[in-house]
Amino acid sequence: NPIKVVGDVTDITERKNIEEHLRIKDRAIASSFNAIAISNLQGKLIYVNDAFLRMWGFTIQDALNKNAADLDSNKNEIIHIINDIKEKGFSHGESVAIRKDQSLFNVQYSASLVSNKLGKPIAMLSTFIDITERKREEEALAQQNEALSQLSRFSIELSMLSSEDNLEAFIIKRIKEIAGAEVAMFSDYNSTNRTTTTKHIEIEPGLLEKVVSLLGTQVTKIHSVITDEMYQQMTTEIIGFQKTLHEVSLGAISRPVGAAIQALLKVDRFIGLAYIINGKLYGTSILGMKKGQPDPPKQILENFIFMAAVSLRRKLAEEELRRSEEQYRLVTDNASDIIWTMDLNLRFTYFSPSNEKLTGYTKEKALALSLDELLTPESMERALQSFTAQMELENSVEKDLSRSVTLELNEKRADGTIFPVEVRMCFLRDAQNNPVGILGITRDITERKATELSLATSERRYRSLYNNLRDGSAAVDLQGKIIECNNAFENMVGYSIEELKSITFEEITPMKWHDFEKKILEEQVIRHGYSDLYEKEYRHKDGKIFPVELQTYAIRDNENQLCGFWAFIRDVTVRKQMELAQKESEEKYRSIVENTQDVIMLTSPDGRVSYMSPACVRVLGYNPDELVGKIPEIFYPDDIEKVHNALSSAMQGVSGSNLEYRICTKNGKTKWVSHSWSPILTENHELKCIASIVRDITESKIAEQLLRQKIEELEKYKSVTVNREVKMVDLKNEINELCKQLNQKPKYPSV
Repeated sequence: NPIKVVGDVTDITERKNIEEHLRIKDRAIASSFNAIAISNLQGKLIYVNDAFLRMWGFTIQDALNKNAADLDSNKNEIIHIINDIKEKGFSHGESVAIRKDQSLFNVQYSASLVSNKLGKPIAMLSTFIDITERKREEEALAQQNEALSQLSRFSIELSMLSSEDNLEAFIIKRIKEIAGAEVAMFSDYNSTNRTTTTKHIEIEPGLLEKVVSLLGTQVTKIHSVITDEMYQQMTTEIIGFQKTLHEVSLGAISRPVGAAIQALLKVDRFIGLAYIINGKLYGTSILGMKKGQPDPPKQILENFIFMAAVSLRRKLAEEELRRSEEQYRLVTDNASDIIWTMDLNLRFTYFSPSNEKLTGYTKEKALALSLDELLTPESMERALQSFTAQMELENSVEKDLSRSVTLELNEKRADGTIFPVEVRMCFLRDAQNNPVGILGITRDITERKATELSLATSERRYRSLYNNLRDGSAAVDLQGKIIECNNAFENMVGYSIEELKSITFEEITPMKWHDFEKKILEEQVIRHGYSDLYEKEYRHKDGKIFPVELQTYAIRDNENQLCGFWAFIRDVTVRKQMELAQKESEEKYRSIVENTQDVIMLTSPDGRVSYMSPACVRVLGYNPDELVGKIPEIFYPDDIEKVHNALSSAMQGVSGSNLEYRICTKNGKTKWVSHSWSPILTENHELKCIASIVRDITESKIAEQLLRQKIEELEKYKSVTVNREVKMVDLKNEINELCKQLNQKPKYPSV
């Protein structure tokens, strides 16, 4: 019998579609880039996807044993979120999660209730996005915006600072705020010993004492040595990064102490900033950064360094201007010479206080004087001629902008008396080097003129004696060419001085005497400086040969090198008929220093030079920087006591002028100088410094010495010749007396 099968057929297509749809959703959730977690209503995790495991660092077993409160750094906040979900059905926001390794990270979450078909809540579904990087970027951006805002305020505040404000302390305070540093320090750079020293430190109250305790000394006593390599790196890369305090202090702080200080301050790195002014290192800042604190953007730091360096440069310029102003004011107000200025209309605009002392005019009266009221008519004419000539030179393309003019003029005092002055003048110029006025220094040369007059009188007296000697005198160079002779020598040989200057002494000496006289020069004159009295012959211009006796001396220059010979020559044939009438040529070596620039300097009470004018390069051979801050050791050994006595007098507040002594220049040469000084006192009448003007008088001293030597030589020769003449007269008288006894006619006229 056939079997009957009875059954129901149900269409499950829809169910299969739903199951497939659920599997797709499950795969989508599992493979999602966002972390997804499902927990029960008590917060216990019952499902997590792979992204969740990667984000928190859990295994699946770890995760399913966790409660939602274990996922966040703030458990109370999670409880609040769960309650919020239960009440509202959803919640979203941001929180700080905690990984398996206890590290923190930022997440953005979105959570909602999961209900069954009856609408009853059965679970909570949450999705998470790791927003740590975004948070960092947002914080960095916020920090950058805040830094830019602070930079803007910093720029405004810099412009409002006065010269009395502590610029470095203000800079370090602001960079600490802008960079968000835990500690900030500012150090000055000393170019002399090549070290940096902390001057200002910004740190939380109470920590500085602990840092000092760890260091064992004050922070300001820590000196970091800068090597050439470090200096080059700092001036090239103005921002640097170091991990340890030992490194950033360039080894000045030991590693153990540095590590202890870092632990105290909770900093894990340092940022170094270098402030460069005119290509040179001015100072540095060190920023200690806390772990996790982002570094400020490099552009922010560079802009800060630029603004700070500009302000530091301005501060240096203002300080230099104040120092320069004070120095020049001290010099002009206390110089013994008169320092003055006038405009191009030749109206005075300034007189130093010394003017009243030298001329008797008050400042107001002096400024009201016209030039012709101050100078004699002849001096006024010379001054105007010089001014006109200098103004014409201004039209020259190759004009010397640093040129000066020195004139000797006669000036009138307030009481009408006239006194000689030496005036050195140069143009004052504007930024385009156009003349806008005249700067002058006037020195009273009354004493110098009196000395010159005395020397000139003595010179004329002894020159007259020399030129009127009955014996001849002649000088020759090393080639034997006659370069000088007196009138008696001209008469003796029959040649004029012009003719003699074109020939040698050998040309007027017969050949038979050449070897003899050469031997005299080599064995006596060159070896001993002079010869014995010896005889030879000369040839007169007319050809006549006549006998002479002479004594020859060596001529040496300033370096004691032989440069010629000179001799006194007597014609023994007509000895009594010779007369001296030739005036000696103008002295060769006397000169007064002209067109020189005086050295102006300031000396502190301890003897150190605080200022030296550029003229010291020419006079002393030193650059100003080589002497400033030092006690000059340039005095000639034999004159040190004289200079020290004068310095002691100046230290007691006594002025002085025209002190003459010798100095040793940088290249070893010895020079004579004339030194005038004025002590400068404080309001409490204590010595502040000494203002000095030093003038090179080397050439004048050399000329004076040569003149005295020549006078001494003439006096010596005068003694020799006069005694010789007296002896000859006595001899002739004795001969006449013998002739008389022999009843013979006297051979010589009675004398």
